[in-house]
Amino acid sequence: MNTGRSSYSHSRYLTYSDRDRRWEIYATCAGESLILPGSPYPLVPEDHPQQYLRNWAERGRTLHEFQVHYTTSGEGVFTSRITGEIPVSEGTIFILFPGVAHWYSPKKETGWHDYYIGFTGSYPERLLTAGFLDPEEPVYSAGLHSSLIENFKEAVDIAERQTPGFQMKMGSVVLNIIARTVSYMLQNQQGLETKQHREKTVA
Repeated sequence: MNTGRSSYSHSRYLTYSDRDRRWEIYATCAGESLILPGSPYPLVPEDHPQQYLRNWAERGRTLHEFQVHYTTSGEGVFTSRITGEIPVSEGTIFILFPGVAHWYSPKKETGWHDYYIGFTGSYPERLLTAGFLDPEEPVYSAGLHSSLIENFKEAVDIAERQTPGFQMKMGSVVLNIIARTVSYMLQNQQGLETKQHREKTVA
């Protein structure tokens, strides 16, 4: 982390209409935070609506939406009622699921740089039912990808501008991020299976 900079946190919480709901995937929030070593987390709690802070101190927050987070530097930890504690590092993607208690934070000694988007709708619920999103496997080691970072930056920019039809654009960006995440997961699984096959062959 570049300690010459200051910590910052930028969050935008979004409204949506009945028309947005009919689009079947829409965003609830988007943001970015740079948490330098030793900084508190959340950096400015009063910047967040109360429902996003409820039970945070008890490490058991529950939301009515999905969120996807991308850590581009630093280290931390993610925990949920289903998975227990999982380490987070540079290039990690983790997903929050509606109704699943969770908590996450950067390490005090490292801080982190994190992007996130909250989303909901009938389409992500169908992805959950179909097994493309799994609360038992919410953390992925995707690595650093400039195209994925640009997706998150685009989402934050759309959320900031909120031009007419912005929710449709946000839905498109979210689907792109989910598709990339699932792709990275499948690539990791294939690589692991190939390695295991080679080890068995050698043995």
